[in-house]
This record gives sequence, C-alpha cells and structure tokens, in this order.
Amino acid sequence: MMGRRLLVSLVPLLMAVMVAAAFDISRGPPAFGVRRGAPKEYCDWRGPWGAAPFLLGSAAAIHLGNTNSCIAAYNFRTWSHEYYQLCMPSWVAVTDNGTVLSGEAAMNHATIGPRTAISGFTRLLDQKLTDDVGKSEMKLSPPYKFSERAGPVAMQFNHPSRRGQVIEFSPVDLAVVLVSELKHRAEAHLGRELSAAVIAMPRHLNYNERHDIVNVGRHDAGFHRGAKAIDR
Repeated sequence: MMGRRLLVSLVPLLMAVMVAAAFDISRGPPAFGVRRGAPKEYCDWRGPWGAAPFLLGSAAAIHLGNTNSCIAAYNFRTWSHEYYQLCMPSWVAVTDNGTVLSGEAAMNHATIGPRTAISGFTRLLDQKLTDDVGKSEMKLSPPYKFSERAGPVAMQFNHPSRRGQVIEFSPVDLAVVLVSELKHRAEAHLGRELSAAVIAMPRHLNYNERHDIVNVGRHDAGFHRGAKAIDR
C-alpha cells in the first residue's frame, strides 16, 4: 500500500519533468556570460543559487567605447552588494619622457602634445586602410600617421623627445592600455584585486581580434583567472 501511494505521488512529478524536457523549459535564466545549456565544467564557480563564469566579487564588466570606456560590477563583499561604475575618456597619449597616459590625463595632454595623443581608435579594430572606416579616418587628417606593417591599421608618430624614433600602437595595444587603467581604478575603489573580466567589444571584430584582446587582458592587464568577450 505504501509503495503504491509513493508511486502515485511520483507520477505527477515524473510527468512534469518529461514535459519540461520536451519543451526545453529551463530551470532558470542562464548566468551572465554563460550560454544556456553550458556544462557545469564551463564555470569556475557554482553555488546554490546558480552558476557564474567567474568567482563573484572578483570579476567586472568592461565596455570599450569609442568615446568613453567603463568598468562596472557589484561589490559582493559588502552587505548592500554595492554597485559601482567607473568611466574615463578613451584617450591614450605619450609624454616627452615616454610615459603612457590614459583617460583624462591623456585627453588633457592632447592640448600640449596633440601629435602624441590618440582617441576614437576602437572603430579601427580589425580595419585596414582600404576599408571604408580606414578611408574615412584618413580624411580627418589626424596628427598621427597610419601604418599597415603588421596587417590591420596601426597609428604611429615620432617620439616626442627622441629624434628619429617612431612609436607605433595598434588598436589592440591601445585597448589594453585602457583595460589596464580601468582595472587599476576599480581595484583602488574596491581595495582588492580583480582577477577576471567580461569585455564588451564591437560586433564586427573577428575571432583573431577578440582573441588578441582577451589574451592580453589575461596576461598584460592582469586578469589571471580569465577574460571573456561579448558583443556590445
């Protein structure tokens, strides 16, 4: 009798499971940065409330914009789960002694050293001078020169204090400067290290460009637990 009652009580549950499987009803929304149906091994962290690609409180979301770039996340270690967002102008510049500036400092440096300051470069990611974007940039007559020595377009200018020496930056190089500075500012705000990031990139980028930015984000910017790319 007891076994029959147990069987009867399990029938509705089994039917519900079968219906859910037939209609692909998820047990909940996928975690940010994780595709629906991803295996649990894909995640670095799993808890009773779901899965996340990175350890909560140690990761941030980064937006690489043509005008401004931002970093944002939740401070998981505070009772209020404080949300923070830090933004800065997407500028990179080089001083007379070779110091690389970014953000507001680079934008301000452009007033005294316009030939060694660069902005609006994210649109040039994965572009060539023969592409429409490259042609339109050249028509603007920027204070620096363009080069295609390594494939995609790069920006180059003379060293401000070393005659005859040329400095060259690819858009990926400049993006890494911004990512590193955003990480530094966020860590100063939090008082601890950020070890992972999700980076929003222009949709037109191919696999190689995405891989380059993610790879340097891990090794050069210091996101040693990993970085992932998504379309912005």
